[in-house]
Amino acid sequence: MALPGPLDVLLAINDNDADGRDISWLWDVDFEMLEEYHNRLSSLVCTGQRGEEMAIRLKYAGVPTDKITIARNIPEAVRYVLQGTGASAYFLTTYTSLWPLVNILKGYVKKGICCE
Repeated sequence: MALPGPLDVLLAINDNDADGRDISWLWDVDFEMLEEYHNRLSSLVCTGQRGEEMAIRLKYAGVPTDKITIARNIPEAVRYVLQGTGASAYFLTTYTSLWPLVNILKGYVKKGICCE
């Protein structure tokens, strides 16, 4: 896996109708691979309506809990990731959390705070 590191990663998981109400797919994803690469990750920030469940899934995947943070809302999560210590930030979202995230990032761009 060729990741520039260290990384700060935001995982925004919602379960609205457009996303699909069933989030059992979180258990089908091979998050266990992150255990092997956790030394390249500064933080994994879990947010959205199902942020807590995402954090639990990462814990069961073997990701060190000191690298997992739960942010109750997406603006807080974005702020946390952008202030992180990583060299890069990645944002992974479900459908209904994508556009709020994009709008938040546009605000940061307008202020000249981020984003390449």
